Amino acid sequence: MPAQTFVLTQTPVKILDGTRSGYVQEIRGSKTRFTCTTTTPDTATVPYCTILKNDLSVSEGFPVWAWSPTAEPIEITVLTSEA
Repeated sequence: MPAQTFVLTQTPVKILDGTRSGYVQEIRGSKTRFTCTTTTPDTATVPYCTILKNDLSVSEGFPVWAWSPTAEPIEITVLTSEA
């Protein structure tokens, strides 16, 4: 499983492109916000979810964007399935 680490700010970052399933785990920080969309979300208007515990599993077919709800950065690791 390939792994990638992201440091999230209040600017959304695409963490999964939807071509593979993935597993997201918060390493530092909490309350990561995320949404499934093909384009960069507007955090002021887009519906979003919050990681309430420290992890999230995502099926193939869901492009995921994530960001921090505050000025405090959040570090996450994303594992993706192999082809």
